[in-house]
Amino acid sequence: MSEEISQCLNAFPELEEYYSREKLLDATSSGNYIFFEDYFNEFVENYGNNEYFFQRVGVFIESMATNPNADVRNLAEIGLLEGLVNRRVYTVANFLGKHSKKLLMNASQRTKFDKKVWLQSKC
Repeated sequence: MSEEISQCLNAFPELEEYYSREKLLDATSSGNYIFFEDYFNEFVENYGNNEYFFQRVGVFIESMATNPNADVRNLAEIGLLEGLVNRRVYTVANFLGKHSKKLLMNASQRTKFDKKVWLQSKC
């Protein structure tokens, strides 16, 4: 299991409630991009039901966006943000930091999303 997936599981222990043990094992063995694009983003869309949860998601994405490793930042941009903007989780936009929003600007060339929602200023 990669460091990024391990950090995600530590940050979101609810993943173990959301997915069966077998499905979570499959998800974590599928690789970083599949895990975040398919499994984590689905979890965020279907499990998220309050601002505190979405705040945690925003903080997690920002931590990846500020990572000194370019591969981790790329994973945040492509594996997380590009898929997340196409799901019904607009509240996450309120909690994205400036580094996450920079990654979104990069992604905007490849992904259509409502920039007024996702790139709004933090309150």
